[in-house]
Amino acid sequence: MSAAVETRAARTVHLMVPDKFIAPFVDFVLRHFDANEHRFCLLGAPRSDFGLRADQPLDWIAGEHDEPRLLQALFAAERIVIHGLWSERVLRLLYALPSLARKSHWVIWGGDLYDAQWQARTPGHEQNEALRRAVITQLGGAVGLPGDMDVAHERYGFRGERLVCFTYPSNLASSAPLAPREPGPLRILVGNSATESNCHLEVFARLTRHWQPGMEVHCPLAYGDPAYRDLVIANGRGQFGADFHAITTLMPLADYNAFLGRIDAAVLHHNRQQGLGNAVTLLSLGKKVYARPEQSHSRQLASLGVRLFTLAEFNAEPLDEATRAHNAALLREHHSEARLVQGLAALFAPRSTA
Repeated sequence: MSAAVETRAARTVHLMVPDKFIAPFVDFVLRHFDANEHRFCLLGAPRSDFGLRADQPLDWIAGEHDEPRLLQALFAAERIVIHGLWSERVLRLLYALPSLARKSHWVIWGGDLYDAQWQARTPGHEQNEALRRAVITQLGGAVGLPGDMDVAHERYGFRGERLVCFTYPSNLASSAPLAPREPGPLRILVGNSATESNCHLEVFARLTRHWQPGMEVHCPLAYGDPAYRDLVIANGRGQFGADFHAITTLMPLADYNAFLGRIDAAVLHHNRQQGLGNAVTLLSLGKKVYARPEQSHSRQLASLGVRLFTLAEFNAEPLDEATRAHNAALLREHHSEARLVQGLAALFAPRSTA
């Protein structure tokens, strides 16, 4: 347990796994809400990657010896916020204790909802899916995009409260002024991670049909499946040679945002909801973004009036200034810090006793 954590009751308990989204989220909550009302429980042994720091009030739940403390916090809480329904340990806990499930809100990340459909149908997989279905039908609520909550209802029988919120500071729009395009090569971002759902190879095939001298392909591959990452790199180098650039280490957020500022167009051709933060940042910087129109994040952005493009529309033409300004203004309105505070306040609000 972090030195900053006290064994006290908190109205909202967060159940989390270590990830790059967590440290900025904790800082944001502490900056805008009463720290005494929140307890951040991370599953696993203490670690310092992903920007997690010793000065943050993190309660590490490393093993069975920590579970009595966790259970005490969960029973005392008014609301439990589950950040990604990844852990079988959490699923089994909520299955055994449905009273905890009923006061839990699931923050849908994407992979925790969609990845199961591509997994092999082994007996173990089917058992885990049955467990997930039994738990999700009992959950008090979910947080995320409307389309994702529709899928949770259709696939798992979710019927709890629905809160539309983008939850994490990584999904905030950039406030940097729109800058004119830098001279030099046309820089194209493909995907956001080394997962097959990015559909890199399909995108590469389309790019080769429109290739022009002076184009570059940049692929963030810092996390995901190492074997798939190697496949993407081999294909990228084979098709684009020295014009292919793989990013295989996590950048500090400020450096990554500066990198996105130098991108001209992004192809986020995911076959599920993924990469929302990248899309928001790029659109708010006036970049041209290609995405599948049927995905929940694309539909949500389109509902705001954002102009997106499909992979079939790909060309080397820059985005016109009117569309750049239009998209940036919409993102800065709907993905502002004030909107995030408003959304989280709804999630953390005291439950009605009526």
